[in-house]
Amino acid sequence: MAVRYDDNWRAARARVDRAASELVRRTALDIEAAIKRDMASEKHGRTYGEHVASARGEAPAIDTGVLVNSVQTSMDGAYAAEVGSPQETAPILETTLDRPAWRRAGEGAGNIFRRNAGRMR
Repeated sequence: MAVRYDDNWRAARARVDRAASELVRRTALDIEAAIKRDMASEKHGRTYGEHVASARGEAPAIDTGVLVNSVQTSMDGAYAAEVGSPQETAPILETTLDRPAWRRAGEGAGNIFRRNAGRMR
């Protein structure tokens, strides 16, 4: 009697690793999109000519497009991603002036992650 053993563990592990990395990437990109949508949403602050600024608690309003266009996602390894902006105004708007784009997107990140996890095959 012969016994044949196939080691599928490595292939299965590779599939899980790829799926987990893709889940992180997709979730980070969805968070980036949520930040940009929130910035583009209707604002209720002061009006300056044609521009309506954001009110406290709203994501920053888009004026020149510099900040919203600088928001980008980068992968920090296979299982970590960062959504950020190199603009010096981003942390000032987010924390000091209470224009929370990243915080609001982060609060919904769990839901985004679960939705993307449900789509994994």
